[in-house]
Amino acid sequence: MKFERINNTTATLVDMDDGKTILFSSSTPVACFIPNMGYYRTNKYWSRTTTKHINKWIIGKSNTIEQSALDMMVRGY
Repeated sequence: MKFERINNTTATLVDMDDGKTILFSSSTPVACFIPNMGYYRTNKYWSRTTTKHINKWIIGKSNTIEQSALDMMVRGY
């Protein structure tokens, strides 16, 4: 796993060993990139700041994903 803080904010990117990249806002996974599938954003509204983090990271087309699915992606690590 590799952690990367984004521009002195509470947003962090985590590169997982399986190739996925997960965007955290504070300590909550809120979006991800899955190789060969694309970008996904949570279907749950957290806050205006979290929405800004997601929108800065995902440029272009994305799909939505259940928050519980994002939570499960990180539970095994």
